[in-house]
Formats: sequence, structure tokens, C-alpha cells
Amino acid sequence: WKLFEASGRRMTSIFESEHGSNPNLLHWREDYRVDVLRLDTQHRRMFEQANAILEAMQAGKGTDDILPLLDAMAEYAHYHFGEEEALMVRHAYPGAEEHRSHHALLSQHLLTMRQGFKDAADPCRIDFLAFLQDWLVGHIVGEDRRYTEFLNKKGVY
Repeated sequence: WKLFEASGRRMTSIFESEHGSNPNLLHWREDYRVDVLRLDTQHRRMFEQANAILEAMQAGKGTDDILPLLDAMAEYAHYHFGEEEALMVRHAYPGAEEHRSHHALLSQHLLTMRQGFKDAADPCRIDFLAFLQDWLVGHIVGEDRRYTEFLNKKGVY
């Protein structure tokens, strides 16, 4: 367990040093951890992908540059949702079906955001950071952290 905690802290410090203190990016915090290493790593990867989109927007990039980044993030989110749901089913997590429905809604929100980027005259004016605070951070803190204790008690770290 100590090794796991040390690894989590190390990953956080590496992630934070890469993005500095830019207030216009997502910043990983220790309290976002779900204490399942594979899922925490995937969550951090989604933060990196989200920040790549935010950085492209800050650089004034257009839809042709932003949409492929958004599509890559959506594809990875789909993979992550599948991994998370399979883990819940494998360990008979009682909230698995409800969590799956949250994932379906999140996927729909991402498709709606994609259409917003596609239709926007200036995609850099979209408040994507606020969307991500709700879509990604809100889901991790509000939904994903609910399975932490359950999975940890099953020996899943």
C-alpha cells in the first residue's frame, strides 16, 4: 500500500510539473485519485488530452486542429469507460448499472461539445475549461470516487 501511495504522489508531482500553474488548464490534484492505479493513470491521461485541446485553443488554433484532439479524447474516454465498467462488473459493484448510464450521458455530452466546436465561427471562444470541470473533474469526484472503497476492499488497487 505504501508503494502504491508513493507512486500516486510521484505521478501527481510529475503531472503538476508538466503544466505549471497555468489557470487555463486542468490541474490534477491528489483528491481526484480513485486509488485504483490503472484508472488513476487513465484519468491523468484524459487530463493530458483535455489540456492539449485547451492549449490548442489558447494558441488560436482552428477547428481543423481541435477536432482531431477532441476525437482522440472521446475515443480514449470510450476505452476508459469500458475498462471502468468491466472492473465494476467483475467485482459485482452494486452501482455498476447506474455508473454505466452516467458514462452514456457523458459520451453524449462530448458529442454535443464536438458539434459545438464544428459549428462555431470561433472555436477558441467556447468555454471548454468549464465544460471539462463538470464533464471530467465532476465525474471523477462525484461518481468515480464512490467505487473507491468498494474496489479497494475487494483488493483492487
